Amino acid sequence: MSDPTRTARQASGPPNANQRRAEIASTLARYGWDVLLLRLSLLEVLPAGLRQQIQMSSFLVRRQREEDEGEGEPEHDPTLPLPSVLRQILIELGPTYVKLGQVLSTRADLLPQPYIDELSKLQEQVPPAPWREIEQVIIEEWMALHPDGPKPRTVHDIFPTFDTTPIACGSLGQVYRATVTEQGRLLPVIVKVQRPGIDVMVEADMAVLQDFARLIAARTRWGQWNDVEGLAAEFAAVLMAELDFTKEAANTEEIGRNLAETGEDVRTPRIIHAYTSRRLQAQEFLTGAKVSVLFPRADGAPADVAMPLDQRRRLASLITTCFLRQIFVDGLFHADPHPGNVMFADRGAGRLSGLLLIDFGMVGRTDPRSREILVDFFLAMIQFDAARATDRILEYGHPQGRVDRQALTVSLDHLLREFLGRPSAEVQMGKLMQRVLELMGRYRVRMPTSFLLISRVLVTLEGICRQLDPDYMLVKVAEPFIRGIVRGQFTGLLKGPEFMRFALDVRNVLVRSPRRLDDLLAQLNSGQIRIETDVRDMRRFERTLTGIGNRLTMAWLVAGLLIAGAGLAGLEHGPRILGLPALSFVTFGAAGVLGTWLLVLLSRSSAPK
Repeated sequence: MSDPTRTARQASGPPNANQRRAEIASTLARYGWDVLLLRLSLLEVLPAGLRQQIQMSSFLVRRQREEDEGEGEPEHDPTLPLPSVLRQILIELGPTYVKLGQVLSTRADLLPQPYIDELSKLQEQVPPAPWREIEQVIIEEWMALHPDGPKPRTVHDIFPTFDTTPIACGSLGQVYRATVTEQGRLLPVIVKVQRPGIDVMVEADMAVLQDFARLIAARTRWGQWNDVEGLAAEFAAVLMAELDFTKEAANTEEIGRNLAETGEDVRTPRIIHAYTSRRLQAQEFLTGAKVSVLFPRADGAPADVAMPLDQRRRLASLITTCFLRQIFVDGLFHADPHPGNVMFADRGAGRLSGLLLIDFGMVGRTDPRSREILVDFFLAMIQFDAARATDRILEYGHPQGRVDRQALTVSLDHLLREFLGRPSAEVQMGKLMQRVLELMGRYRVRMPTSFLLISRVLVTLEGICRQLDPDYMLVKVAEPFIRGIVRGQFTGLLKGPEFMRFALDVRNVLVRSPRRLDDLLAQLNSGQIRIETDVRDMRRFERTLTGIGNRLTMAWLVAGLLIAGAGLAGLEHGPRILGLPALSFVTFGAAGVLGTWLLVLLSRSSAPK
């Protein structure tokens, strides 16, 4: 059954927000989603006859109106259609809603698992836009890049060769093969062109979605607890960023630079800036094969390309460490590593040459503090330390109310033992992360988008690498990698700028503490501060104060010895022990002995009597 509203709109160009509301209302009515029509105030935009028919015949709408007029309390959860129906509705509503469904398919904290499974099937199967309209976009963007040059009549005035048959069609853009002239030779490139009018449609859709988010937040507890308005604003920002191809180009170059520093053979496409603007992007065409050609077929037949098992294992390890570094070290990571975006270069005879990553339209970011928390969280999970993992995940997430830490710790402990306590071959870190998300949803802890993207990346990586190596275990690769990061955080304190910051912090404590103690004593002496105590055992109180003073003095002494040892490490002459100057070695040794003694005293004083 066709939608007359959409048919009329297609003849008049991209829609505005009111037209999109009418289309959405018509689609929801056609699928019988009457309650949501009322909840989103969409009954009013339906044709009068259809609106009256729904109001007269829908028991659900009448019951919802009675509830609204009665108690006035928001409902706990929104009423959803069947998962398959929801997926079909999103497909009919167009590109923006298909992308919304794809995003929701990663939100195990928001939707039940049947909806996650169904929405994961959403693919951008979009027919190509007419070539004449695409060519016009290319010419307009070329003139914006080169305003003083002659206006091209066709795309062949811009590119020496250009295949007008797209090799891929997405909801936001289309991709073509072409060449550009560089240093007197033809360079094969990939050209990405934004679909005509898509920016207007997305803008209208986002205005409608944000209105819907406000209504859902006002009328459902689910919307309030999950900050639906914030989620809608975040989705709008992500989608608008995808419409600016210069941002994707910048992400490609930054990730490429970060990976080049590792020394591993990992490449990203080079951006051709003379052909890149907001709606047009050209990048080097990388020659390689998609990693999926190495997967065994579903019918049991061998893979399309044969590669020795040791090379497949090396490729799986390279893919894993490449993405772990992006997430936990660099802070900018490729957030959509499906098999079509991960390629490899083959030198022939099944010999691996290198890893190629493409399509950086979706990326995630983590700030330094978040990376520290996440590293500690993952390490705590691997060590079955549910209490520390709970502390870290609550520090990273956003509790929407009071959280029962003890209950959450017990639940997380059960989860860790269920997944990580299995035989090694059955351990799936990606699935564990999805279950952690579900657990956070039950305890009303809203997780940042970066955590959701990381979970999605780990699930996808695990799926790819298990196809390459039947014995692959993400936890085996991740544990030494994360431990190396933790070691680096400590050793980094004794190097360069990090050591200088550490030394300055310790110096400030040592310099300021006596002055602040003197100020405190002066205020006490002048009567500005009064302390009233009821001391029943003065001797015990004196011993406690003496112990505190001794421990503080010892802590300052240990800090001073560490700074002195680090300073003496630069001596070039004199005897050496284990590669360090003897004085530096002795100073560090004294600091270690005193520090160990201090830890023993602290552990004894904190032990239950």
